[in-house]
Amino acid sequence: MARNVIETLKERGLLEAVTSPDVEKVASGPTAVYAGFDPSSDSLQVGNLVAILGLAHFQRSGHKVIAVIG
Repeated sequence: MARNVIETLKERGLLEAVTSPDVEKVASGPTAVYAGFDPSSDSLQVGNLVAILGLAHFQRSGHKVIAVIG
């Protein structure tokens, strides 16, 4: 597995603060992450890009990624 995805996200400015002090340890092995998107709008907004980029980083690091629509 590639280097810790949490470190990568922090270096790129996509992750500023986390609530769990164990997040780096949890993300060091395969885990599942998800992000939700609201389908009531006509399209996604630029703010959704941060979540999508985060999911992409996790997927490239070998984690299971789930996108929730609704």
